[in-house]
Amino acid sequence: MKNLFTLFGAALLCAAFSGPLAAADAKAPADASKPVTTPRVGGIPADAQFRAAQQESGKHYREARATCRKAPSAERTACLTAARTELRKAQAEAQTAHDAAKKAR
Repeated sequence: MKNLFTLFGAALLCAAFSGPLAAADAKAPADASKPVTTPRVGGIPADAQFRAAQQESGKHYREARATCRKAPSAERTACLTAARTELRKAQAEAQTAHDAAKKAR
């Protein structure tokens, strides 16, 4: 029983001290406004095209949203609605193209 507690205590200490050591290797992104991402490797080209289209549509939406925030408040709601509509349309087109490419395989 004493060995079980000793083993458990040792495992707990290892877990407690190994986390911060691994976190010390993590580096902050070069540009703090952009999230840290890792490139995906492998997969079919349709997946890569789909991810690229999703990222591109998201980028356009963020730009449109920033532009809308600068607009007068009376126009802001309509501008944001149009931006969301464009985002959904671009995402739906990307999904349709992705589904068609996967079916063609």
